[in-house]
Amino acid sequence: MTGSGTACAAWTGIAIVGAVILGVVMLGESASPMRFSAIAIIVAGVVVLKLAES
Repeated sequence: MTGSGTACAAWTGIAIVGAVILGVVMLGESASPMRFSAIAIIVAGVVVLKLAES
């Protein structure tokens, strides 16, 4: 079960990004630069977690 916490964090980050994109595309939420910066930080965090795992 090594890495299960990392996998959970990665999937949570992916779900958050998906929810934000869904909100912008389907619900008309604002697509501000700050929002996309936050998404980029989440994606970078998931990538770093995956790199640290291997």
